[in-house]
Amino acid sequence: MPLLDLDAVLRFRIAAENARMEDLARFLDHTTTGLTGLTDRVEAQSLTTRSGTDWSTWHASARDADPLVREVLALGMNRLLQDAKLDSGVFEVADFLLSRLTSTAGLPGVVLGHTQELESIDEDRSTISLRFPGTRVWDLPFLAHEFGHHAAARLPHLDPALRDSRPLQDVVDSVAGTIGGDLDKARSHANELVADAVATTCLGPTYPIATLCLRTSDGGRASATTSTHPSWRDRVATMGAVLEALTAATGLHRYRDAHLTTVRAVENSLFRTLCPPAPAAAEAAERTVVSIVRHRPGLVYRDADAAIDVAHRLAQLDPEPPADASVLAVLDGVWRWRLAHIGEDESAVADLALSYCRSIATGGAR
Repeated sequence: MPLLDLDAVLRFRIAAENARMEDLARFLDHTTTGLTGLTDRVEAQSLTTRSGTDWSTWHASARDADPLVREVLALGMNRLLQDAKLDSGVFEVADFLLSRLTSTAGLPGVVLGHTQELESIDEDRSTISLRFPGTRVWDLPFLAHEFGHHAAARLPHLDPALRDSRPLQDVVDSVAGTIGGDLDKARSHANELVADAVATTCLGPTYPIATLCLRTSDGGRASATTSTHPSWRDRVATMGAVLEALTAATGLHRYRDAHLTTVRAVENSLFRTLCPPAPAAAEAAERTVVSIVRHRPGLVYRDADAAIDVAHRLAQLDPEPPADASVLAVLDGVWRWRLAHIGEDESAVADLALSYCRSIATGGAR
């Protein structure tokens, strides 16, 4: 057997990368027809791979291909899951929910991707990923948090003359200054608090309720922080402060009532002791609400009356949603039903709530 020199090994490595790009292109053709931007990026990456002539270009090509492969497979997996109806309709409703939020905000749309971890956003690619397996109608409110990151980075100023200004990003910067300490950590924590504040503004009490029931740590662990995320105590305190700020901004007491009667009850069960919001949490809540009310008031959640009707119809297993219900009202209503029927079989109601959402998304067609 002849000895292999480095050039021969390099050719093997380049061939392996070529094979990966060829497989990716076939997968893309089969699963995500119409996403021409992805097709163009795969073709460009294939050209880069084929033109490699040395180890340095091969390493760069392989490194750049990794995130592209993950993105294409995530988007393609979504399409396959939907086509095979393995997702029970969750991805279709998630896509519509994100479209509703971005269009109301006047922002470019985001692409719905797939992850095996918790929900996440890739701001560079404008992709928000939904978890599978495991996501049900109960998890959809968490997409509003990822939308909050998107809005913080992109929501423009109300004044066209200041269109390059980003009012929610200004809130993030101010909150990071209040947190203090290590700048990167402070900015990461501020980003999370503002995203929680945006989500609560857009969904009302549904977001903190879902978060408390499905995501937060309990007891002493609720005070733990990481380099990227503040404690759950601070995050939930931010959500509660948003509900109070919404009552002050709109004059509607339903936000405060939900905070005091429902959110606080679950919070107390998990955390056992309640503390007032830290300065950074209070600032994130107050300034986020002020910014959204001023720049995009249509994002403020005002569908509680319809949500009450939704909850009643779900309890009756009525096949038709209320005529004035939005997808946001359905998410609120189905969580209202769940809290009122703890221990009961949830499957039929969860499926019916998704049916309501699909009906609304298609303008009433079933």
